[in-house]
Amino acid sequence: KTHSPSHEGREVPGAENIPRAILLLRHPLHSLPSYYNYLYEMEHHLENHSTRAPLEAWIEWRDANFERQLQVWKRHTEYWVDTYSPVNRLILAYERITDAELGPAEATRVAEFLSRSEGVTVRKPEELPCVWYKVIKYKEAQSKEGAAAA
Repeated sequence: KTHSPSHEGREVPGAENIPRAILLLRHPLHSLPSYYNYLYEMEHHLENHSTRAPLEAWIEWRDANFERQLQVWKRHTEYWVDTYSPVNRLILAYERITDAELGPAEATRVAEFLSRSEGVTVRKPEELPCVWYKVIKYKEAQSKEGAAAA
């Protein structure tokens, strides 16, 4: 897992040892505010994914950084698309993998891609929707498990 090449498009250390890649892309309309929330949390020593930055702070950062960050997003995407051939690369849309209707089918695509890797065993196709739910919708799964135990 890496967010690289991120800052100014640096290459991933050890990239020559990575034969295949899964590229998880989030639309910049959502990824840039999410990235700023991450920066805000780090700057204020907050737990990751715990808060949203104040709107005024986001707008100030967006106005100062939008064009540059959009170029970083573009370079990141181009790096992975240009470095790996289609047979050795799977592109997933974050919005699809987290969607309740589309997510299980995306999990099937991941399993099919991984099954073509040496030494990787994947779950049976009929088990993948359950695996998807436990991994992607883990907060909902934890809530239901907690309610059932009560």
